[in-house]
Amino acid sequence: MPKLTKTRLAQVSDILDESFFTSAGFTVETSEDQNRIVLVQFCDNDKYFIELRYATKRPSSLLALTAITGMQEVRILKVEQASGDFVEVESHEVESFAKFLDALRLWTERIKNEYLLVNLFQQRLEHFQDELNKRLDEHIDDENAHFSEEERADLYEKLNQF
Repeated sequence: MPKLTKTRLAQVSDILDESFFTSAGFTVETSEDQNRIVLVQFCDNDKYFIELRYATKRPSSLLALTAITGMQEVRILKVEQASGDFVEVESHEVESFAKFLDALRLWTERIKNEYLLVNLFQQRLEHFQDELNKRLDEHIDDENAHFSEEERADLYEKLNQF
């Protein structure tokens, strides 16, 4: 089983500490299985994760590799992350642990952006619901207080935005 050194684990913690959520916003696991090196998950939503693991691949020059080493597969470092750069879950090969740390920095920034965007949407939705409830309460208190054309158009426009 791979075991991450204390120095490398400290580097991971430092990057998480520098992030918007600090290291308290993430869990870090090592050595869960024989190929996993490190798994970092966002505490508020565990669908967000980044993982460094060993994987194997067949090189494009398989004949040359087999002739030289007798091996048909090579061991590589692979990063899998959600949210990815442009797809929900993506994976790619990295050349070194330093490249994983670069990916970790980008991933924490992406999580911050997604988290803040979702919270902004939620705040707008809650504000709209409060405004709608207030107007409906006014209508209930005064049965002659109907929505004006302008208020109706405003409500339909906001509903269409959501």
